[in-house]
Amino acid sequence: MKLHCLLVVVVCFAVCGCEKAPTVPQPTGQLVFQPRFQFADGETTHQGTGFVVATADGKRVGVTSAHFLDFEGAPMVSAEWLAVPDDSEVFQFTHSLGAPGDGGQVGPDVFDLRRDYFIIVGDEPATVDCQPLELDDRPRPKVSERVWLPNKDADAPEGYEMVAGFVDEVADEYIGIELVDEIQLQSQSGSPIISQRTGKVLGTLARGGSDAGKTFLRLCPAKDILEVIAANPPTMKLEQAVGDPSLARDPSRTTAAERSVVQLTSAAAKEIARRMEDLPPAHLRFSIDGDDTQGFRHGMQFDEQIDPVDDFVSVSHGVNVVVDRASVRYLDGTTVDWLDDEEGMGFQFDNPNLVQDEE
Repeated sequence: MKLHCLLVVVVCFAVCGCEKAPTVPQPTGQLVFQPRFQFADGETTHQGTGFVVATADGKRVGVTSAHFLDFEGAPMVSAEWLAVPDDSEVFQFTHSLGAPGDGGQVGPDVFDLRRDYFIIVGDEPATVDCQPLELDDRPRPKVSERVWLPNKDADAPEGYEMVAGFVDEVADEYIGIELVDEIQLQSQSGSPIISQRTGKVLGTLARGGSDAGKTFLRLCPAKDILEVIAANPPTMKLEQAVGDPSLARDPSRTTAAERSVVQLTSAAAKEIARRMEDLPPAHLRFSIDGDDTQGFRHGMQFDEQIDPVDDFVSVSHGVNVVVDRASVRYLDGTTVDWLDDEEGMGFQFDNPNLVQDEE
């Protein structure tokens, strides 16, 4: 009988693939935040998930991933950690602790997430209801070690629902996690994965996906983030750490949201109106196709749909003009004219960012 019970325990462990129960209490309080980044061209984005770590000298730093940062876009000027339930500002950061990581290396022959981190510092708030987390300094966690993911959820009182999982793979370059329940991953890069053995952060969510009803996570190991914090490198202003300084906003210019990214001449607007006469109500969407190697080409089409987050909408000579966020930097300041002469007819783009072409 005793042997039979022992076998049941062993089989249960093999089926579950993880330790039987947590050895530390589940953390509570405000653990994760919604990052909001502001850029020198006036744009604001909400990306990933952030949390706060207490350093050895008692200061608090923000931690998230780096792979979603645009190092070729406009410089970042500030970062805020917002409370998930109501978007209220909890922390504001102005500097990066050393240079951000490169976002990790992922390819056919490499999978290395050790440098997928963005560590930021700023002024300490006078009072804040926040639970700083501690990074796990173990070289490697145990395979089958149970973990928690604070799964960001604006409808939850604390801004997240705790999801259980376990370590299914350990390597120097990353840590693999399988969640007990399948979830939809959306804007969760940078989330802390907390060990149920130590109560400390094993790593940050760097890559993830679902397959056959299971959700798998791949982490930037906490020990690599901890090494940067312990080294205490010189801080950098955010505009020096993220983005291209040459794209900093000229104070004399308005932002894309305040003006028309693309202007139509009266001739172009008249031709557009003529073409729209027999069509359902629509907007005129401009975009950029191609790349640096193949060359760029202007795109122009009628579109009945607008993304309220990603699209800039303006009116030029009575025509609703739409430009998506990714195309703004390539189309900003463009004028579109309609030519009809002995050389032919067509739309002509006067784009200061690209070589002219005609449609």
